[in-house]
Amino acid sequence: MAVSDESIMDAARHIAASQGWAGLRFRTIAAQAQVSVRPLRDRYESSSQLAAQLWRGQLCDSLIAQVSEAVKCADQVVLNNHNDSLAALVEQFFQPSETLKASMELLIVARFDPVIALAVSEKFPHELERLLFGPESAPDRSLVAKRCLIVLLLFGLVTERWRSWASEIASHEISKLLEQSLRREVNDEVLPNDQATFLDEPQDFHTSDPMWEALLGTLVQSVARVGYEATTTDQLAKESGCSEGFIFRKYPTKRDLFVDAAHRGAAHYTKLQLEFANDMAQRYSEAVGGAVLLREWLLPKHEDKRTISLELSRVALHDEKLAKLMTDEQMPVLEENLQIPNSAGNANLLALAHVGFSAGSGAFLLSDLLPQFVSLPLTVVEF
Repeated sequence: MAVSDESIMDAARHIAASQGWAGLRFRTIAAQAQVSVRPLRDRYESSSQLAAQLWRGQLCDSLIAQVSEAVKCADQVVLNNHNDSLAALVEQFFQPSETLKASMELLIVARFDPVIALAVSEKFPHELERLLFGPESAPDRSLVAKRCLIVLLLFGLVTERWRSWASEIASHEISKLLEQSLRREVNDEVLPNDQATFLDEPQDFHTSDPMWEALLGTLVQSVARVGYEATTTDQLAKESGCSEGFIFRKYPTKRDLFVDAAHRGAAHYTKLQLEFANDMAQRYSEAVGGAVLLREWLLPKHEDKRTISLELSRVALHDEKLAKLMTDEQMPVLEENLQIPNSAGNANLLALAHVGFSAGSGAFLLSDLLPQFVSLPLTVVEF
């Protein structure tokens, strides 16, 4: 019986959504499609080429259609003062379909896989620009910024759904916060020149062992460069100056090494970000403080930090241990700074925290797809 491309792509989409990039391999896809591996090897040179075809054939146009709906929804709220479809739209991304999950997975993987990156670049960024900026030669910057806001938040809701507190939030709480932001006047003034210097400092993993520090630092750099799956312990040993024996004395598996590095960094950056944003808010305003922090994160020199942040979220989506550790590290910081009494506390504050993380993740994705986003009034990202 002939094996159809559609059945292969359907299986690949399911694997990408449920297992992520790590599972998107010929044998796994063949098993899901209930076929032999041979037809896949005959048609595709690599998993990357198969994933690129999945993007072109099933994911790209679907995501463009959903972005189009998001832009229409933003325009309705901003221009026509009604939000008939906003809650339903947020629910679609808060409880994403298999297609949406697979789309966000490949958008992140495209950061370090050139074959998938080429497929993404062929059409999606151009359509994104067309939808967000519209046909006008001089579009309203405030309106474009608000269109970007709804898209980046929706993207982020998909990538940040691994956070355990997400299950305690109702989607209508998020749509309420989003509507408030869409209706708010946008401050388009030049932002102050304050710098988030903590982003320039080498991360301290607090091991008190120089070789251990070097190993964890090398891991982070490698994951930002080639992704988690392509990072090997052999490569880490060579680049950090230790032995593989040293690595495996510390960690039973590469996964344990990654989990440790991730949870050591999670609380560190969360605390520093909140301190910086709070300081900016006291000196200027919450909107300006958040915008300055976002501007600093979006600087070209911090691309590796953005990539590692997105990669952590991508891997956490398919790794409960990593997700729990990162949530456990961040929750005390949020409780202290947002005055959330406990993980089952005030739903509004939990929603606010989740929207903040989602907006950041979505902004990282959007800024790479649409570099013009950085020049828009970033104060729009205020909740």
